[in-house]
Amino acid sequence: MAKGMPTIRRTKTKAEREAAKGGKAGNPGNFKGAEKDLLEALVPEFLAIDRTTSRGKSGRFVEFWYKVSRAFWGNVSLARAREILGKKVEGMDDQLATVVVNDAVINFFRWKQRSAGMTDRNPWRATLQALNRPQNGAPRMIPAWQVYAAEYRDKLMLEYRLLETADNKGIALRNKIARDQFAALDAVDQDRLAAIAKERHAERMREYKKQVEGGEGGVADPEVQAEATARLSRVVTPLLKLVSEQTGLGVISLIAGSAPKESGGVYRCVGVHYGHSVRTNQNFAQYDPDAYRNQVIGSFVNFVASTSEATMNDMKPVNVPEDRAFRVIVVDPYEREREDKAQEMAEEVAKKRRKAKAKGKKAKKTQAAAQGAGSNAQSATTASASAVGALGSSIGSSAAGASTESGIKADDIFDGAPVFTLNPDAASANDDDGHVQLPSTELDIPNPHNYVSHTPLSSLSLLPPMPANPDDPLPQFIDIEAAMMNAPIPYLDFDLDLDDFTATSTGLLTPSSDSLSTPPSPGSSLAYMYDIPPATPSTDTRATSEAPSQADSMPDAPPPLPLENTILDLPPAAPIQPTSADPRDDPAQEPASVDAARDGPAQEPSPGPSASTTLDTVELDDKGTPAWFRDLYAKMREASVGEKHRDEWLSVVNAWGRLEMTYGFNDPGGQLTTKSRPTVIGRWIKDARNKPLDMTLSPKYASEFPTWWDNLNPQWRHRVDGQLVPGGSGDWSCMVVKGINGLLSVVSGLRGYQKAVDEEQWLVLLRDVRWVLVQLQAAASSKKRSNEEASGPSRKRARK
Repeated sequence: MAKGMPTIRRTKTKAEREAAKGGKAGNPGNFKGAEKDLLEALVPEFLAIDRTTSRGKSGRFVEFWYKVSRAFWGNVSLARAREILGKKVEGMDDQLATVVVNDAVINFFRWKQRSAGMTDRNPWRATLQALNRPQNGAPRMIPAWQVYAAEYRDKLMLEYRLLETADNKGIALRNKIARDQFAALDAVDQDRLAAIAKERHAERMREYKKQVEGGEGGVADPEVQAEATARLSRVVTPLLKLVSEQTGLGVISLIAGSAPKESGGVYRCVGVHYGHSVRTNQNFAQYDPDAYRNQVIGSFVNFVASTSEATMNDMKPVNVPEDRAFRVIVVDPYEREREDKAQEMAEEVAKKRRKAKAKGKKAKKTQAAAQGAGSNAQSATTASASAVGALGSSIGSSAAGASTESGIKADDIFDGAPVFTLNPDAASANDDDGHVQLPSTELDIPNPHNYVSHTPLSSLSLLPPMPANPDDPLPQFIDIEAAMMNAPIPYLDFDLDLDDFTATSTGLLTPSSDSLSTPPSPGSSLAYMYDIPPATPSTDTRATSEAPSQADSMPDAPPPLPLENTILDLPPAAPIQPTSADPRDDPAQEPASVDAARDGPAQEPSPGPSASTTLDTVELDDKGTPAWFRDLYAKMREASVGEKHRDEWLSVVNAWGRLEMTYGFNDPGGQLTTKSRPTVIGRWIKDARNKPLDMTLSPKYASEFPTWWDNLNPQWRHRVDGQLVPGGSGDWSCMVVKGINGLLSVVSGLRGYQKAVDEEQWLVLLRDVRWVLVQLQAAASSKKRSNEEASGPSRKRARK
């Protein structure tokens, strides 16, 4: 050890730590190779030091630090230490450089101590805390005099130069002058600066809370992350396999972590795991997806957070059958319910303010009364913020069918839903409390009613199976999503883009052949479709009539449990074809994905190669089809949109045609709302719809047309950054306008919109219009069938 160099123990003084620029626990010295091995060898002794007995504690640490000093400086020269730390000690003399190196050594041991302690206690909680805690901590309140110092710096520095002396200078003098000058201000100016300080602090606190909720700013220990991932693999797969076998639910994959707060944000998760499903299509419609997300997944998260190390180590991974081929849909679950609710409340408050202001002017209220009105407005704002906060803390706010009203309580969601408890001594039956008890030899998950404070940040998107052949029960569509809780689970920093997701999944997931190369909408920028191929070679990973049935692969599988729940109301899975009133009546028609956007924007299936000719089966004769439809339908089909996008365009035209056909080509009059309607569309209608719309476009058309389309749509539709996205279900009555004055104007407007914007913008809006047309046609068909079924028996009785 070089003479005159301070020992590691001595560098713990406050002055020396400040000189060393306040190194933090971790590996700031970037020790590696022989130097890291040398320090690693001393870590067990450091962890074994008795920290509980106060007597002699200081001496034990002094002895250890001297031992580290002799070992480190006896094998590492100062030149080598400078080389390791690089810029951290650049330009420092030997004395100060030694302090920096010693500080890095100290923090290396503290890092190891923290890692070891967190691994022993709970790696999930430790990783979560590390990633969720912004590095700089919560912002402190800014004093009003500091705001003054920033705004009146010139005045402050003028007095500073007058008072500065050799013995009295620096930041302390400037602060004193700022305080004195601030104290000399009148009360009005002081209040103004105090309000500015309060506003700035509130803004910084909002940003800080956003970082905390989004898991930004923290750095987790890689060893703790690895341990958390390993534990996940020993817990998740057995749980999913058990639940899937006993219930027949189509739950195959799970991401444990947290979802982004905003569209396009970063997912943080531990890993992706999958199981297998039994007779899913026979039992799915009886199951409540809300209950599954909140009960099973919520229980699992708390189980992982509280299970001992020994129990974790005893769990063995479960292999997926090699002949299974599943499909996984990864979606961005970001919803706009909170923003929409906040905007609605803000508009209500503004409306009240306007009314109060008008009433005040009319009655010529006094200044005191006006101040009272301002106080009421402030109370309304506070109530609005409180309601939004209550909304944000509700469980399952973006789930299918879940209420998003402010003030909702977790108990309201849990009430009446089956609670899954995994009990090794219980049989597969419902107990008196309605809890579904599943047999298990490894897991015992407590009642999740004790954990209702955990708030899912995302939804669980459960999709029903869509077999290619009705006789083949193998499900094509299965679930992936989440356990997205605020606490206490951890997650890793993991950006779900196309390449990273596939790489992180170690080859288990491969992009599906029919995945869209570009996101279908701004709200689903993270939406991709993947296939989990079977282990054995296959020419098609999707279900076919030759694929092995579940009964063949799992002959001893138990039957699904009869779960008493509300029947899941599934919308039609595919557009109604002219040759069949219901796609489910046509076994040759492969259904498309259901409207799974109850949980957010979903990926719309491609119309397929036959989409452009679907309507050709309709006989466009003089008797069955009105002249206005034959003429306009032909014009729309012949419109020039470019060969590249012809199929996309024809799919929209055909969707409009099928809708009018479902309406019976009825033209009862009426029209779409003209609010924000582009002028050129009104002129096109007055010209008897003869001229091509794109020949008369105005420069504002690029913004006017999507605004009009937004106004036509119902308020319940999903919107991300002001852009409508496919998904959701609700009342479409506001858009039911039949005949020549109906949605033909929108379809024709799309033709002009193509000329006004770039290709991507046009495709996004075109696909949204197509989705709406399909939903309207499906709703009309359903209503038509219901009317026929209701009137059928009465007609039979009449014939008798």
